[in-house]
Amino acid sequence: MIKNYRSGHDVQVAVEEALNFHRGRKMAINRWDLVRKIFGDEAATEENQNDENPFDRRVRDAIEVLRFEKKLHICNMGDGKSYFIAATREEWEAFKTYYLGPQTKKYMTVKILDEKADEYWGPVMKPVPQGQTVMQL
Repeated sequence: MIKNYRSGHDVQVAVEEALNFHRGRKMAINRWDLVRKIFGDEAATEENQNDENPFDRRVRDAIEVLRFEKKLHICNMGDGKSYFIAATREEWEAFKTYYLGPQTKKYMTVKILDEKADEYWGPVMKPVPQGQTVMQL
């Protein structure tokens, strides 16, 4: 039987709770085991283990939100061992290298050039969050 959740937030809570038992790369949980843990065995049968699986998509969406909003260091090294919460800085750095892949060099180049651009032309004004006012002097 497939477990239903009322909202994406409920899926996020379930994913976070599940991943709390998988801290460190040695404790990683397989992608499909995580889907089964969240939604039940029928959500990840051999026949539906593919990128179009809607339950897997909901888990991956929840992981992205947890990374962004909760700032959880959820890693996936692309090695078939799947998801875990980084237990060390080294695990986090290894994930960043994997996750950014060839974009790492481009990112570092832009970061360095942005710093130099700030020296030449001044820093870029950061946008004001919606609902806040800017005080004029």
